[in-house]
Order: sequence, then structure tokens, then C-alpha cells
Amino acid sequence: MVEILVNLVLETLRTPRRAAQRLMALNLSNEALWSAFGLVVVLNAFLAGLSNVLLPLPADAPAALDALVMAPRVFLAMQAVILGAMIATFTYSGNLIGGTGRLRDVAVLMIWMQALRLLVQLSVLVLTFAVPVLATLVVLGAAVWGLWILVSFLDEAHQMNSLFKTVGVIFLGSIAIAFLLSTALSVFGLVPPFDEINGQGALG
Repeated sequence: MVEILVNLVLETLRTPRRAAQRLMALNLSNEALWSAFGLVVVLNAFLAGLSNVLLPLPADAPAALDALVMAPRVFLAMQAVILGAMIATFTYSGNLIGGTGRLRDVAVLMIWMQALRLLVQLSVLVLTFAVPVLATLVVLGAAVWGLWILVSFLDEAHQMNSLFKTVGVIFLGSIAIAFLLSTALSVFGLVPPFDEINGQGALG
């Protein structure tokens, strides 16, 4: 099992389209997808909490970010909202512009990307103590490589064979995710609603 996962990680890094095909071909059941969803969300929240203990936020960090990190349950819920929003928006925005991706296919790909993100975060955490400069390089490299993998995954899921359309999917999805995230933060009381901010700005 470990060998299979390692091979899949390497294949994702080298040939993400082939890895996407393998992941979608698994045809995981709804129960398996929900279990994987919950697992990556919980592990992500745990790793974030561990990082906060080992590397506390600076004193001048935004209050909303500090409140989010210091509230494990809220952070856990936010992680679930973000991942769920990614799956839904990347599926339906792709369908909107001619893609044929299914919700379950996009789900397995986004969940796998979150699993890879956990590996990156863990590596960065370790390197921050061992070789800080290398940790920074890993973050930058992961951002660029991650975008390439995301584009490849979504293009394969939606069978569009168009870089332009796939970037459009990511753009539309990102706008929707930003809206949902800001709404969720307001619901949890971590940022004031937009009309309240606007009103304060007008009075100021």
C-alpha cells in the first residue's frame, strides 16, 4: 500500500495527467470519498495546530488570522468549507464552459491534491528548523508545481484539452471560493460583514 502511494505521488509530480487518469479510474464509492475528505481535513487542521504551537504567529499578524488559528473547531470547519467549495466550483465552472467532469472525479483529484499539500506542509515544517532557506524554496516550488498539477488535473477531468479553458475554470472557481470563504468568515464572526466595513469606511 505504501509503495502504491509513493508511486502515485511520484507519478503526480512527473506526469499529472496520467496520475489523474489513475485516480479517476478508481471509481471510489461515496463512502470512500467522504472518508478521504474527512481525513485530509482533520489532518490539515492538526498540522496547522502543530505548526502554530511550534511556530507561533507574529505579534502583528491580522486578528482574524490569529483568531482562526486559535480556534481549532472553526479552523477545521473552514478547511472543510474550502475543500468542498473547490470541488463544487471547479466541477460546475468547468461544466459551464463545456467541460464534462463529474463531481466525484473532481472530488478525488482535489482530495489527493490536499493530501499532497499535507506532505509539503510537513516537509516545510521540518525544514524550517533544519534549513530555513530550503523551506522557503520548497514553498515557492510547491506553489508553481501545484498550479501545474491543478491545471493538468482539471483539464483531464473535464476533457477540454484547452489550457485557456482550464485556466478559465480555475479563475471562475477561485472567484466563487473567495466569495464563499468571505461569507463563511463573516458567519463565524472572524471578519465583519461587507456592509459593516463599508459603513465604517464611509464614516471614517
